[in-house]
Amino acid sequence: MIGHDNLYHYLTFCLDQYFSKPGKTYKIPLFTSLSFDLTVTSLFGALLCGGELVVYEQYGNVKDVLDDIFYGQYLNFLKCTPSHIGLLDMRKGAATLADQIIVGGEALQSRHVDTLRAICPSIEIYNEYGPTETTVGCVVADIDRDITIGRPIPGTQVYILDGHANPVPPGVTGELYIGGAGVAKGYWNREDLTRERFITNPFSNSGKLYRSGDLCRWQEDGKIVYLGRVDEQVKIHGHRVEPEEIAQVLRSHDAVQDAMVLLHAANGQEEELACYIKCSGALDAAAVSRYLAALLPDYMVPRSYMQVVDFPLTVNGKVDKQKLTEWYTAPAAAATPAHVPPANAVEMKLAEIWQAILDRKEPVGIKDSFFELGGNSIKAIRILSRVVKEFGLVIPTQKMFEYPTIEHLANHILNAQWLKEALPQASGEERERIRL
Repeated sequence: MIGHDNLYHYLTFCLDQYFSKPGKTYKIPLFTSLSFDLTVTSLFGALLCGGELVVYEQYGNVKDVLDDIFYGQYLNFLKCTPSHIGLLDMRKGAATLADQIIVGGEALQSRHVDTLRAICPSIEIYNEYGPTETTVGCVVADIDRDITIGRPIPGTQVYILDGHANPVPPGVTGELYIGGAGVAKGYWNREDLTRERFITNPFSNSGKLYRSGDLCRWQEDGKIVYLGRVDEQVKIHGHRVEPEEIAQVLRSHDAVQDAMVLLHAANGQEEELACYIKCSGALDAAAVSRYLAALLPDYMVPRSYMQVVDFPLTVNGKVDKQKLTEWYTAPAAAATPAHVPPANAVEMKLAEIWQAILDRKEPVGIKDSFFELGGNSIKAIRILSRVVKEFGLVIPTQKMFEYPTIEHLANHILNAQWLKEALPQASGEERERIRL
């Protein structure tokens, strides 16, 4: 339930921040669904600043529309999503009049900024964050180099709180709560959901806070970094994982232009992480997997990869995750490492344990991933229980997730055995059960 006072507050900010250049006649496209709150800025902004609104067909070819917006030598301002920027055709040497852009609705990436700067080096880029429940936009950043969502707009208060509703210091991740003149009254005929998401402000005597469900952190300079959704965290092999964190690492690969990571259940099997990748050439799944393995723990490395030409978009210009899920049929599997047999007594015993608990007929190599062989948290506990009996060592289950190969596990055991011999002053019980 957005009131006129909420909208007035946001539009007053827009006129001061975006539409205040002396002598400029703002020519603004309207090309996304009217049901999408992103259009509020374009529609009312153009009318209130005495500008011109150019209306495109809602279901026209988005690529053609974007090319016309940037290269048609008429429009000079627009608001769009990062996914829209990803669809742009780069035209070397082509001029543009678009010198101001507001980006919102999704997380802005450095590659989006690079694309815009390549088209127009002097373009002003605003990264605007705001759930619909807080009236279009409530936090904004004027993008130079660092990608943040910036600071709250006037009349808005924001708090980043931990799971006990306590403020977190800079650098610590928490959930973003928003208060102030833009916060809606609640959800129409949804009192239960309103009570859950619109809470009493514990830091003020009046007003409500909207619980955004977004993970953020403060920088030392007072700007806010957006990290993803609380409800988009997934659980893999006992660990909570943020898929967007994996996607960010993927985008740092030279051959990867864009990436999306989702959780899927393939053919009735256990859920697994799947990568959708837009790249400059043919997808080398094995090379991408090795790249991730060097930068992330094993449980965060997806097991399947699928190349896409472009990411499907919803009518609001956001990535259509449902359609990606429908595309998930036969993704390319990362290459399996060559079989490396055990080389010492400890590795041989571990291979024997793994083979029994994983119920495998084929020999287990010392570089084979426990999880790729069908391992899970229950089987990890069973393996480590056998390790206690065979070697007299207690190894935390966490180690199996951090180092899921026989090679790593054997090294831990051998190191512990060496420590027992090197610490004669330890008691008999301590020497028999060293905790790694």
